Parts: sequence; C-alpha cells; structure tokens
Amino acid sequence: MKRSVKYLLFSLIIAISVIIVSVPFWNFANNKRIGFFNEGYTNLPIVTRIGKFPSLVIADDNSAINLIEPTEILLKNRNGHRLNNKLYLLVEKKSTISTEFIKVSINDQIYNIKDISKEEDTYNYYFYLNDFETNSYEEMSLTARIWLSNETNNIESTSTLIANFVVR
Repeated sequence: MKRSVKYLLFSLIIAISVIIVSVPFWNFANNKRIGFFNEGYTNLPIVTRIGKFPSLVIADDNSAINLIEPTEILLKNRNGHRLNNKLYLLVEKKSTISTEFIKVSINDQIYNIKDISKEEDTYNYYFYLNDFETNSYEEMSLTARIWLSNETNNIESTSTLIANFVVR
C-alpha cells in the first residue's frame, strides 16, 4: 500500500512537471504567449543609462545650448522586436524648484516643461518629451541638457531639483 502511494505521488509530480515545462514551449511554437512567458522572455525593459548633470543654471535657450555640456542618455532595446519608446522627464514631488521654470533639450530640441501636460503618481511627475523607435537589440544615444528658464525668480541656493529620464 505504501509503495503504491509513493509511486502515485512520484508519477503525479513527474506529470505536473512535464506539463509546466511543455505548455510555454507549445504556446510559443504556436505564437500564443501566456502571461508569465511573455513577461519573462519577450518584454524585457529598455535599459536606460544616464550620465551626470551639472549644477542647474539660469539661462536663455541659446546660451543654455552653448553653455551646458550635454549628458548622454543611452537606450538599449533588449527585445527581439522593434519598440516605440516614450521618453519622459521624471521630477520627484519633493523637489523644491517649481516645474514651470524647467527647460530640457533632447538632441538640441528644446522643451519648456510648463507647456507639457504632466502625469503623476504618489511621488513623481512625468512630462512626456518624445517618442524614439528602436529596432531589436539596437542602442540609441541621446544628448540631454536641463536648465532653468531666465524667467526664474526667487530661487534659493538650497533649492533642489530631483529629476531623471525614464522610458515607459
């Protein structure tokens, strides 16, 4: 009796293991992708590496492009298919500088943040900047600058801007 119960449990474990392993491969072979397979293998995130930004300066647009050394944003598409990447400026809500004074340039295209609609979550604001398409396994390099508009007033030296670029 004990032997037959052990044999039954062993057979059941083997059968379940075979099913768990074979279902994702069968779905993939038939162009059907179930949730955990899709998340694990076909929709890897875009890797974003961003260089350092210098101290914020107050400048007009022409001066800022010439004065501020750009930082590099490197986008790496780790997926096996073409992706449309939406680039956002993320500003943490605990920043003490008002977003209405922030200006950003991506590849020398200037964005006035106060003119861009924003999305938000509990801790951050997201300002949509642009779309960038990347082919599978392609790397794309963008240059970025951040500065404060020359309309800025009453900014204390202890004021902070906590910002980053994100791809969603």
